[in-house]
Amino acid sequence: MKQFVTILSLLVAFTCLAQPDPTKVEGLKAKLAGATTDSVKIRTLIDISYNLSYADLAQAKSFGNEAIDLSAKNNWNWAMSLSYNALGYLYDISGDYAKSLEANNKRLKIELFGTDNSKIAACYLNVGN
Repeated sequence: MKQFVTILSLLVAFTCLAQPDPTKVEGLKAKLAGATTDSVKIRTLIDISYNLSYADLAQAKSFGNEAIDLSAKNNWNWAMSLSYNALGYLYDISGDYAKSLEANNKRLKIELFGTDNSKIAACYLNVGN
């Protein structure tokens, strides 16, 4: 009985931790509305997508795609890489491994033109998972 109560308590605690903080998401949306530069908008869109990943996956993907579109419009490789990483993560947790692999491969192609070996290694790790 003691083990059952312990396991039940842990499950409740993990469930509570997995829920997004609505005030944080609303704060990020307010930050997005007041952002004056595209770089801040992109980073905020990515933050919102991560924060919504377990609560509203469709909306999280929408914010991730918006970050990709804005990154492409500005032709910023650093932002495209971050955006594809976020989108790859979202597809991975939703179980759409083909789209996750596609997003991670797009990020890898971007990072291979750079010189940061740790980012390239992270891309290979994501592709391998």
